[in-house]
Amino acid sequence: MTKHPIYQEALGIATGDIITTSYGTGPYIVKRISGPSYVHQSIIALVIWPYPVISLVLADTDPAYIRGLSCSAYINNIHREPDGRYLTDSGDEITVQRPASVAPAQMSIFAALISQYQFQSGVDYHAGDTRVWHCPYCGCDFNAEKQGICGPACPHCSGRFDKIAIPVIMMGNGQPGNSYVRGLNA
Repeated sequence: MTKHPIYQEALGIATGDIITTSYGTGPYIVKRISGPSYVHQSIIALVIWPYPVISLVLADTDPAYIRGLSCSAYINNIHREPDGRYLTDSGDEITVQRPASVAPAQMSIFAALISQYQFQSGVDYHAGDTRVWHCPYCGCDFNAEKQGICGPACPHCSGRFDKIAIPVIMMGNGQPGNSYVRGLNA
């Protein structure tokens, strides 16, 4: 019995598609797709995109790699422009080709549920560098100035200094343009 890959498709990219990049990598075969998503929260930041983004797990197209490795590359935070081009957060273009003959794929049993970020009233999300914060403990967003090397304490968690907020990073529309994001991408 031949094992077929789980079929996944998002933003017009599907497992089995061939990917190359404008910075000269590839060709790769798409093995897995994560997303689409409008939001990613980590321990260092809450990132919000105005459009859905996906991440790809890729394998080299060389048959020796295909047999032996599950993946050889990743490309994160890809979105689709209105003109159909695929771009990463740093503006690199991803080229997608659908192979003429692809082995039948199994349908994915998991459907991706995506929703846009629920902006909270009274918060200026475009206040600028490190002036928009998210409390990972209570979920509240607020505006405040950065205090030292850390984020401010959450005003909704009784001002306890062990409840330090993380910055909210607004992507897209010419972003990332702030110094905090440039530091994260360094």
